Amino acid sequence: MRKQGFSKKNRPPEPPRNPSCQTVADIALTLPRQFRLNHPCVKFDCILFDALYGTQTFVDEASVIFGGVQVISQIKTNQNIRYRI
Repeated sequence: MRKQGFSKKNRPPEPPRNPSCQTVADIALTLPRQFRLNHPCVKFDCILFDALYGTQTFVDEASVIFGGVQVISQIKTNQNIRYRI
């Protein structure tokens, strides 16, 4: 209906989410969880995720997985990052 030009007030409400289906953020966090379980001796100082998943809950959950490290979700072109200091 969006492509046909209907305004939001003239469209039906969005259907409720199916609770049995995972969200994109949940799917994106499964890989770091598996890595952390399989390689517990690897130490992380910081992790980098795509800004697409940069919600506060996602960032907090990713930080908890790796023991409270800093999470960078978006690097600006003028931003400097220190590595291996």
